Amino acid sequence: DKYYVSVTSHLRVKAKGCAFEKWLKDNCDRADELREAAAESGSKIHKKCEILQKEGKVSVEDCTEDEIKKIQGFVNWIKDYSPINKHTEVAMANEKEGYAGTVDIICAIEDKEGILEYIIDIKTGSSIHEEHWYQMAAYAKMADKQRRGILHLKASTKKGYQFLDDKDYDRDLEEDFQAYKCCKYLWTLENKNWEYKPEKELPKEILL
Repeated sequence: DKYYVSVTSHLRVKAKGCAFEKWLKDNCDRADELREAAAESGSKIHKKCEILQKEGKVSVEDCTEDEIKKIQGFVNWIKDYSPINKHTEVAMANEKEGYAGTVDIICAIEDKEGILEYIIDIKTGSSIHEEHWYQMAAYAKMADKQRRGILHLKASTKKGYQFLDDKDYDRDLEEDFQAYKCCKYLWTLENKNWEYKPEKELPKEILL
């Protein structure tokens, strides 16, 4: 089997910007703790949304008020946009370009232009950054889709979400893909000795 580096790994070489640098300075003692907590919360919300799509309901007893609002935001998006032919958590690879990733949602949405096929990524952080569009461009090339959407789940908004359509933000797919490829090139230069290391299989029980 051949293994590929993920799109998100390649994009880690990109600077996060002045706002992120300021956040790091302001939270220098707790930065790692806060980032880990945000990542755990984001993974939980992603999983809850995946269960919702498959089973039509999900328990939120283990969720915070903020997480519940975001999950409800996902429900509101489903009701508002009525996506059809949904596929969730689709693991893919682009063998030609040499990268891989997992697409949150592949679906069709009907609007004034007709029924359009989208790839959609769910974001739960406080902000959307340029590299998120680069990530979606790489996914679009893998999935052979032209339309990209970022579903930003935000507890602070009235409906709990903001849906960012690439065309509404004048995003150019080819430009964003080239930006991603620049990040991939830089990551490759800095990690020439990278090789896939499978996770060690831990024992299921220990005997005395």
